[in-house]
Amino acid sequence: MTSINIFSVLVEPFLKDHDYIAFDQRGTGLSIPSIDCAELETANKQDIFGQIPSSGRTLVFTNAFRSCHGMMVVSGIDPNDFTTDASSDDLNDLVKALGYQKVDLYSASYGTRLALATMRKHPQILGSVVLDSVVPLEADLFYDDPARYNSSLQALFDACAASPKCAASYPNLKDKFWNLVSTLNSNPVSVTAPLLTGGHITETVTGADLIETLTLGLLKNASLISAAPLSLDQISAGDYSTFIAMQTSLPNEFKDLNLGIYTSMMCHEHILARSSADLQQVLDEQQKTGVPFDQLFFGDAQDIFNTCKVWNAVPPTSQEKDPLINDIPTLILEGTFDPSTPPFYGKQVAANLSNSYYIEFPNQGHVPLAGDDSGCASSMILSFLRDPAHEPDRTCLANLPPIDFLVPYDGNPLVKLAVDKGLGLKAKMPVEWDKYFDGFYRRNNSPLDITQVVVLRTYFIDAATLLRGFSSKLYGYEGFDAAPLMVGVRQANGLDWSLYKTSSYDRPVDLAVADSPEGDAFVVLLFSHKDEHEALFETVYLPIIDSLVSAP
Repeated sequence: MTSINIFSVLVEPFLKDHDYIAFDQRGTGLSIPSIDCAELETANKQDIFGQIPSSGRTLVFTNAFRSCHGMMVVSGIDPNDFTTDASSDDLNDLVKALGYQKVDLYSASYGTRLALATMRKHPQILGSVVLDSVVPLEADLFYDDPARYNSSLQALFDACAASPKCAASYPNLKDKFWNLVSTLNSNPVSVTAPLLTGGHITETVTGADLIETLTLGLLKNASLISAAPLSLDQISAGDYSTFIAMQTSLPNEFKDLNLGIYTSMMCHEHILARSSADLQQVLDEQQKTGVPFDQLFFGDAQDIFNTCKVWNAVPPTSQEKDPLINDIPTLILEGTFDPSTPPFYGKQVAANLSNSYYIEFPNQGHVPLAGDDSGCASSMILSFLRDPAHEPDRTCLANLPPIDFLVPYDGNPLVKLAVDKGLGLKAKMPVEWDKYFDGFYRRNNSPLDITQVVVLRTYFIDAATLLRGFSSKLYGYEGFDAAPLMVGVRQANGLDWSLYKTSSYDRPVDLAVADSPEGDAFVVLLFSHKDEHEALFETVYLPIIDSLVSAP
């Protein structure tokens, strides 16, 4: 996440009362030198596309680490100079160079670790500090994985049990989840997904992948929390839409991450903070459930320690890992569902900061300021910055809506339809769905929702010609999994419709085709999830067909 991408959330609210300063941390962005690692990025992409056998993964990545480190040494760069402590010195120098006596520091995610290091080493430059989703200095992320994921999952199980709608639709969600993890670990499934850049990717999905998908994929993101139980239910029924969505974005997983900095900090500040025996104990514990591990580090504990040895990383000093004890006014924000920086991290830090205020957002995941569209988080931060000596008003927290968990549509209530005119036709279309251009309507219950209808007129192409294209293996069935199969006919408004069924990535697709009076063709498509197909077929798809007519 970069502030330039979410200017209205992370920057604009503070400009009225403050100058806003952002800087590229040493080794990243436009700073010189940069220690990004192209070899690691290449190896990661090859691994994602299945071009590296699992048996050779450790060797390939070790060689990539060795190559990157060698290039740095040749260039006179020591990766051990790129630590959080070193970056806190840079921040101190920057403040002095700009002529400020003190600054208020907002930090999020990893940035909170840099903020905590600055609070310890350079407290004189700080007036107040906001820690949004905090990583404690004493935390060792690799070793904390089971506790972090379990915190997020338990938050989901508790929230669903407390919601009458969710509890009724997904009883025993916790047991269902762990049973599915066990099933996928014993019998992994193969899932194929389209890539945004074109082509496809096929991955073997295990229980570990399910844990990662539910936590880091859904619960971390406020806009996806409501879809988590539904996604789990769909996966257990063989609808892998959630896995497909996650796989589609895999090539961009490390797109905005400097892998050289990432490796230096993970080795120095986390992996080497304890012994390989401690790490192996965590790995052994994870094997019982399949909790995922970091994608750039493979093998057993000794393999991972050897990777850091190849990088020539050194362990942290005891002072670097000591908990921060401080009295600088500090506001700590956490999201209840966050698997990356769970609430227990925030409470852990708050216990040692005598002048801190801990605030937890019950409907948020990672970085509440970015995920909260109610303005509550922003108003609290602004209030705190205006008066750090007093706790900000918590009233808005009580007004935050609970998570409205999604459940499969069963036809009740009926989808509202109204006549809408498109290119050369008109029909009753879903009023509350998003119309992103003529003839294309998407329900958009969540970013994972594939439900949409497409209504179009072919112009100059009749129904028979269109169907030949859909049925041609040579052209990949025009994107469908297989040639459409005719299942019925329907007459409406003087049109003779032929009804077909096919699928797209194993999700149902309904296709209706009719010749228009002018000799071209009308087409109606319904894309839906398996658990909602029947209801949407009756309440949306057929009413559209029955109402469609030519329109000049």
